[in-house]
Amino acid sequence: TISLILFGLHSASEFTKTVGFVLNVLAICVAIYGLAMYFYRLRLMERGDPYGYTNHSGPIVLTLSVISGIVILLFFYNPIPP
Repeated sequence: TISLILFGLHSASEFTKTVGFVLNVLAICVAIYGLAMYFYRLRLMERGDPYGYTNHSGPIVLTLSVISGIVILLFFYNPIPP
């Protein structure tokens, strides 16, 4: 992915490595959230609970993290001229 490419560039600046690291952390957070929600909802289904399947804060946090990653990439690849 782009984050691994940015993080792995040996001749890259510190800013590039920082952006790659941030994007890697965001990707790991998204994966952990998805896995946690899968097991949480699986447990609810196994117990037969009729409620508890909705989560309002998780999608908001995930959306904001993806948007922030995109904004960081756009800023990195298209810097605003001074």
